Amino acid sequence: MANAGIAQIEEILDVTPEMLATMIDVNIKGVSYTPVLASYSMTKWAVRGLTQAAAMEFAKHKITVNAYGPGIVGTNMWDLIDEKLTERDGKPRGQALQEGVDGILLGRVSVPEDVASLVSYLSGPDSD
Repeated sequence: MANAGIAQIEEILDVTPEMLATMIDVNIKGVSYTPVLASYSMTKWAVRGLTQAAAMEFAKHKITVNAYGPGIVGTNMWDLIDEKLTERDGKPRGQALQEGVDGILLGRVSVPEDVASLVSYLSGPDSD
């Protein structure tokens, strides 16, 4: 069972690089040696956690904090993921990506313009 963990109670702006490194070494690296896309997924969930913590901490200053997790976006990174999964699983090129698309209600991956539109909205005054 992977359940190592330590806590440091500090304001975000008071966390030193050394403190963060210790937390990452124990709480993330200590339990992260698992298969395939685990490390990628883990780091993305870390962003979600930081966003939630920053939103709570900065709300008293009337600062809004948002993050956006678009899922599969048609970029070179997903081409690489598809290639590596193809090699690992012995599937035809494009099948791993298509399997991801099959779970998307729109029936397609996002494109960079989709991301840009939402991020533009989130960074504007209407998102308050």
